[in-house]
Amino acid sequence: MQRAALIDLGTNSARLVIAEVEDDGSSSIILQEKQPVSLGEGSFATHRLTEAAVDRTIAALGDMVKTARAHEVNEIRAVTTSAARDAENRAAFLELVELSTGLKLKVISGLEEARLIYAGAAHNLNLKDAPGLFIDIGGGSVELIIGDRRGIQEMDSLPLGASRVAERFNLTAGEGRVSRETYREMLDFAVGHSRHFAQKAREYDLAFCYGSSGTIENLARINARRHGLAAGARGYPPLPAAALAELAAWLGPLTAGERKNIDGLEARKAESILAGGAVLEAILKTMNLAAVTAVEYGLKHGLMVDLIADLTGRGPDHGAAGLREKSVRRLGRRCRYDERHAEAVAALALAIYDAFTLNGLLEPLPRERELLRLAALLHDIGQFLAYQSHHVHSHYLIKNADLLGFDEDEVDFMAFMALCHRKRKKRVWPYNLYEDAPRPELPRWRQLGLMLRLAELLDSRRQDAIKALEFKFEPDRAVFLFRTGPGLNFEAEAEALQKNAKTFQNLFGIGLAAGTGM
Repeated sequence: MQRAALIDLGTNSARLVIAEVEDDGSSSIILQEKQPVSLGEGSFATHRLTEAAVDRTIAALGDMVKTARAHEVNEIRAVTTSAARDAENRAAFLELVELSTGLKLKVISGLEEARLIYAGAAHNLNLKDAPGLFIDIGGGSVELIIGDRRGIQEMDSLPLGASRVAERFNLTAGEGRVSRETYREMLDFAVGHSRHFAQKAREYDLAFCYGSSGTIENLARINARRHGLAAGARGYPPLPAAALAELAAWLGPLTAGERKNIDGLEARKAESILAGGAVLEAILKTMNLAAVTAVEYGLKHGLMVDLIADLTGRGPDHGAAGLREKSVRRLGRRCRYDERHAEAVAALALAIYDAFTLNGLLEPLPRERELLRLAALLHDIGQFLAYQSHHVHSHYLIKNADLLGFDEDEVDFMAFMALCHRKRKKRVWPYNLYEDAPRPELPRWRQLGLMLRLAELLDSRRQDAIKALEFKFEPDRAVFLFRTGPGLNFEAEAEALQKNAKTFQNLFGIGLAAGTGM
């Protein structure tokens, strides 16, 4: 049995879940906690997290970390979403979080967020073969997923979060009354942003519509209590699309203060609930859906599904590791990569990594070996666009492919590895992105990037000719020794390795030699 903690930092709230995970894949939640932080407050127009919001958030995260450690957890996983994802000062925020709390907070993409929302819902609901729509209206973004019990068919992340829309239409100013005209403008705004996904959705005969967010839960609860409908064992009755216009007509003339007293509405949502209602109404109308059913399962439950599978090797795809593998290979095949060469380079890169960690030249870090291997599989995909500067194209494709199962730091790592596999001849984009805004991991990344470059050189002729690779570590140098197939001369490869000796010396502090003396 292991005990783990999950922290989900959203635009408005931070959520903590502590669970016990058994070896058979079963789990039990022993603690859940939610704290309002309003991380995104005032940031949507400026694209910067405010000092006050950062202070509130760090205080809440610090409390959660203390709680998790008091429960003697084996692992803490923490992710953050839209507000941090879109902030220009997010790097400073993440660094401050780690310095203040010791927590490594990972930013996930909108599509990864959507994938996790689906995973949480699909794991806990009795889905059928018929596809349906999952909606999550957060503070900063809206995730839309079409899926069934077999998996996801379509998904997207849109900048239509309730707090974001409320701020855009000045619902947080003054008394908070919302005119019919303003509500109609929000509705049109949301229709415009969701139209593209709605076109995809019309290709499916959607059998259900679930909403997993606090906004949808609040709207369903208000509507149920207003009409005297009781909550059942599975939650509140479905919320009809037609009821949203009625709720807007009733809530709009009220001040934010008056809305705080409405039965069923959380006080902190008094300013944004109409924005969330307009977004939900737009989605249901553009997709010709009659109603949405509020469910409690969302992002934090998806994080738990991944965690359990990672810890036990059981469950969907055996966790995020299986998903990452599939996602990387799918991208490689779309780019028509040379799979045999990619596999050979990955194996050689890992042989170098394992030798260096085993001999103490490099301290191994969690998941680093896996990420280096996946980066090696993708290092050449830029040739799909053009051979010239294909390492730069590989960097671009990896950064923009919306790979699933990764946080944004991991995607950045793999993109940088691909960038390093060819030697730079001059200062060009995107190298200056890393040089002008250096990150603490960069020296380490350069070491691993050189390993990938050396692995590429050893299979440069793409003949799968190296049958074994061993190393001899002397006080002042590392000697690469390889055995080749019969009749093959590897003087060119040895010479190519030797040309990297100066870089190797600078990065590892020892010399480099190569030969076929095994």
